[in-house]
Amino acid sequence: MRVTRTDGATLELKAPAVREDSLVGTGAADSTVSLVLSDVRSVEAKRTDAGKTLLLIGAGGLVVVAVVYATAAISACGDEGADVWLWWCS
Repeated sequence: MRVTRTDGATLELKAPAVREDSLVGTGAADSTVSLVLSDVRSVEAKRTDAGKTLLLIGAGGLVVVAVVYATAAISACGDEGADVWLWWCS
C-alpha cells in the first residue's frame, strides 16, 4: 500500500493495519512503521483489473492461433503459399 503523508512524502507499507489512532505496517528493510492517522493524506492499494487481464490473455491467444494457422498454410503450400498464406493453395 502506498501512503502519502500530509507533508507530501510517500512510502510503501506491507501488511498495513489501523491500531487506535495510527497506521502501522512494515516499511523498507522490513522495519516497523507507525504513522499517526492525522499525518496521512491518502492511501492507495494496488489492484489488478480482471477484465483487462482477460482481454490481454484473449488477444494473446488469438495471435497464437493466427501464427499457427499461417505457419500451417505456408507449410502445406510450400513457397508459392507464402504470397497468399491466408488462402488455400492455387
